[in-house]
Amino acid sequence: AQRSALPWMANDAIHLGAAGLWFGGLTVFAFGGRTWFHDPDREQTVRRFSAVSSVAVPVVVLTGLVQTVKLAGGVDAVRNHFTDTGWGRTLLLKVVVVAIVVAIGAISHWLVRHEGVHGLRRTVIAEAVIGLVVIGLAAGLVGLPPEPAAAAQTFSATLAEGDVLADVTVTPGAVGANEIHIVVTPAGGNLSPIANLTARVTPLDGSIPTSPVTITAEGTNHYSGKITLPAAGDWTLEIVVQVDSSRSVLLATTLSIPR
Repeated sequence: AQRSALPWMANDAIHLGAAGLWFGGLTVFAFGGRTWFHDPDREQTVRRFSAVSSVAVPVVVLTGLVQTVKLAGGVDAVRNHFTDTGWGRTLLLKVVVVAIVVAIGAISHWLVRHEGVHGLRRTVIAEAVIGLVVIGLAAGLVGLPPEPAAAAQTFSATLAEGDVLADVTVTPGAVGANEIHIVVTPAGGNLSPIANLTARVTPLDGSIPTSPVTITAEGTNHYSGKITLPAAGDWTLEIVVQVDSSRSVLLATTLSIPR
């Protein structure tokens, strides 16, 4: 696993190194005063940076593209989530801004080669300012999930075991905190109170232990509680109805949480 992660670590290191080289130099020239562009002794330094940035910027773009595809889970995932997630929309905006930066950088490089560095300060400042926007968008992408959040799906079912029925509702039916309502109908009808009720949930794959559900009586045979489901997938919901002091009934169902 460590060996398979090395290419991605190398890509990240190259991306950060090239970005730091490009933006660090850009900041020095953009906000370091006019002397960089009017002092003949410093002109050669500006020309060298222009040559270096013409390599560094494509490297930043290429390694950033690799990062994006890796985080999204593939090229198809990037294409599918471009407009239906905050991550995709932010990424699309970042791509547009990066394209503008690259265009301005190309203009700066052309000016250096054909007209010298004297008229370069405005384009360098513009490139640096828009570069700050790119960095801000990149920081915003870190806190956004590349995949759309799974839609909530309210769970509702009527469970039966012998002469005991239970109407169960789980809302909103999504990963995280949910509310559960259970209405029990014993053999004597809704007006015949049961002795007690408990509930528990277990992931169908057994990846984590069984968790009890905190249940509170709301009225005759009506119980509610909070249920936390930390992951999507299928869960086994078990309800133990203590009909009276000598008899209990186990009701079970599969609770599916959308991915």
